[in-house]
Amino acid sequence: MHLAGRREVDHPQPNGPWTEAEKDNAALLDLAIFEPWFLVQGITLAMAGWQYLSTARSRRRWTFAMAGGSSAISVFGIVLTITDSQASSAVAPPFPLERTALTDGAS
Repeated sequence: MHLAGRREVDHPQPNGPWTEAEKDNAALLDLAIFEPWFLVQGITLAMAGWQYLSTARSRRRWTFAMAGGSSAISVFGIVLTITDSQASSAVAPPFPLERTALTDGAS
């Protein structure tokens, strides 16, 4: 989302804010290393699960369950992305920067 310009990503750093080039490099690193690794893990775990199924019926049920679960997760992620991008401009910050009696030290 950051590389497509649809979402700004905040990367807190002790040395100050990141430049756009550093944010782009972090996003590319994520896409190049972490996302393929998660895919490899998922395929490996799916293959391991497949080995424990002995009948054709159980393998067929497992295949449909995996496809349904993957579809449900994908739809959930798409819906979250769409609703978050529509609501992000209208949402107030979660912690207003107002001074209250608690922050003033009054009891």
